[in-house]
Amino acid sequence: MKYHQLTRLYINDSLALGNIILSNTSDIHYLIKVMRKRIDDQLLVFNGLNGEYLAQIIAVKPKLIELTLSEQVRIAKPKRQVNLIFAPIKHTRMSFLLEKATELGATKLIPIQTKHSVVDKINLDKWNIYIKEATEQCRRLDMPEIIAMTSLTRLLKNWPLDKQIILCNEQENSLSIHQIKKTDNMTIMIGPEGGFSSEELSLLLAQKFITSVHLGENILRSETAALAALSILS
Repeated sequence: MKYHQLTRLYINDSLALGNIILSNTSDIHYLIKVMRKRIDDQLLVFNGLNGEYLAQIIAVKPKLIELTLSEQVRIAKPKRQVNLIFAPIKHTRMSFLLEKATELGATKLIPIQTKHSVVDKINLDKWNIYIKEATEQCRRLDMPEIIAMTSLTRLLKNWPLDKQIILCNEQENSLSIHQIKKTDNMTIMIGPEGGFSSEELSLLLAQKFITSVHLGENILRSETAALAALSILS
């Protein structure tokens, strides 16, 4: 059987050759009830640090599954860090954004609250479920990190001065995102559905660590802009 045909499971445990115990109830439910896995079935496990391992189920009990890890299939390698700062959007489109941002390689997701934000509370547990499922399906070896939501002003106040933010700004006329030099650690910022207020935009453009760019002639929805920027820079 080809490895890409096997079920993939992200777990928080350290991985090495030998036996491990799965005790996470949601992982157990997923493998046994959803994927119908049984003793001797194989799967791939990864944790974002130790690469990916071929595993075989050797015991199934009500509150645990025992696996034996027989082979390291892939080794974790350093990759470009592409962080995304964004104002959360409504539920259905938010789940889509999280899924596609994961597929496109976003490494850190940083939600912010702005004057025109349409969402003022987020469910980090549910968001982590979305990105875990997307990570397992797209063959990534690492899972994006989600930062607790903060206000735009607080984010700017605490932001490291030597770390550039690439602001996707529909009012920008000169610099295109295609002209941005790619580095090993980049951060993209996308505004809310109603755009940044004039006060917020003035505050953003006053920061020396912010570079304003445009994504093209068309006005894009928030999730489209985020995914377009990620696809260009990741």
